[in-house]
Amino acid sequence: MIDSSLLKRSLLTIAAHGFGRFLNIIVFIFLARILSTTDYGYLIFGSSIAKLVAVIALLGCLPVFVKQWGKNGLDHEKKINSIFNMVNWYKVRGLILILICMLSFYIYSQYKIESSVNIAFLSFLFVVPLFFINLYQQFLNSIKKSIHSGLMQTFFYLLWLVFISFSYFFNLLDTEWILIGSILTMTSYVLLLISYYLNKHGVNSERPKYINRNFIFGQWAGVLFIYIDIILIEIFLLPVDIAFYGVVIQIVSILAFILGGVNMSIVAELSEYYNNKSLKETQKRITYYARFMTFFALIFTVMLVIFGEQILGIYGAEYKSQYLLLLVLTSAQLINVISGSNGWILDISGNEKTTLKAFYISIFLKIILGIFLIKFYGALGMAFAALVAIAFWNIYLVKFCINKIKLNPTIFNIKSVSAKNA
Repeated sequence: MIDSSLLKRSLLTIAAHGFGRFLNIIVFIFLARILSTTDYGYLIFGSSIAKLVAVIALLGCLPVFVKQWGKNGLDHEKKINSIFNMVNWYKVRGLILILICMLSFYIYSQYKIESSVNIAFLSFLFVVPLFFINLYQQFLNSIKKSIHSGLMQTFFYLLWLVFISFSYFFNLLDTEWILIGSILTMTSYVLLLISYYLNKHGVNSERPKYINRNFIFGQWAGVLFIYIDIILIEIFLLPVDIAFYGVVIQIVSILAFILGGVNMSIVAELSEYYNNKSLKETQKRITYYARFMTFFALIFTVMLVIFGEQILGIYGAEYKSQYLLLLVLTSAQLINVISGSNGWILDISGNEKTTLKAFYISIFLKIILGIFLIKFYGALGMAFAALVAIAFWNIYLVKFCINKIKLNPTIFNIKSVSAKNA
């Protein structure tokens, strides 16, 4: 039986990260109300590429931190300082990559995007504060401080919301003012965090011991899988289609958050259990969290099915027409959640190559299907391509977890092939 402290920590983690996600949605609702649909599409495109690059610049650090935490024989404080030294190592390399991407995206946006204000590029500048927030969150998650990680993100979006509310109240609704002011506000917050953690843990840099190219490519493939939809829509459709798709993604991302939030809470613990305890004990932990995620996911799915059109209407009347798109992408994310933490189980068990293989095939499938279906069904076609790709990826990884690692990431009583033949 799982003790109540685990339930309490899971609920607090969900609450901390959930409130941050809620504030993020409120921020983008304000922006949808302030900007035209076309300009909002450019905003979604630029900020999506920023999120993509911010994660790529992490260079697959979380699995490295987690392995360091799970296998390192140092005492508690020394382990924390050792991992933070790696954080400093990742900072420099991540920023170099970001600067290269920043120049490339500026050139692309200047020649490709038709807008009096380069909204896409200004939105892309969020990449710097996003990178640092993500990096420090990975650090906190790896040392079992997932609640602190959620609070860090919550304050990030709270400050952003305060700035936009201030601008809205005083009728300072110029697009450049909103975007540049937001970037400066977020960057100031991040600078305070950097100063705090450097003062607490020092400036020493240490090359990671468990660095693995499969970790890096796996994380890159994972984030590309998420944002390839927006890239394809930008190439083949119009900014308004990006706006519609982006709004639906924001809403259904709460389902993805349920999975991601719980993963952040348990990944360090699962690493310790897998490396130091029996498979039976590890399976108990996995089953508990799978039930926890599925319960909340089903409640939210029912809410979207019943009130989806009204929720879309919060962004503006023009978004209500995207209810079918909402249903398709909700189905995709529900499959993702009920399939459990399959990717993390593979990573902590040393099967990163399998995760990477699944991502590669899924990305290829998503791109090919997306290009074909977009031509006939627009953004809805892209959503169906995402549904098929997510279903394939999760079925593939769940099957591998059960048959090869002997751990079932789902709530379903699925037996391995060897068990069935026994």
